[in-house]
Amino acid sequence: MAGTYIGVTLLTVWVAGEQYFLLGNDYTFSLLAGTALLLVAAAVWLISHYRYPFNASRAVFAACYFAGHFLIVRSLYL
Repeated sequence: MAGTYIGVTLLTVWVAGEQYFLLGNDYTFSLLAGTALLLVAAAVWLISHYRYPFNASRAVFAACYFAGHFLIVRSLYL
């Protein structure tokens, strides 16, 4: 289950990166930054849940998750 989640997140980052390097406008940059932040949030969650729990994991996860979704929604209005 966790492998599928990371795989789909990597796929979205890849597609957003392709669009950014092809078009290079504010819309695609916002998508790329948002998906990259969601990937960081997923990685932090997986590391803290399965490998090495650390105290700030919930704060880092929440900040990256919120900022990633904010940037993706922001791209809808650009």
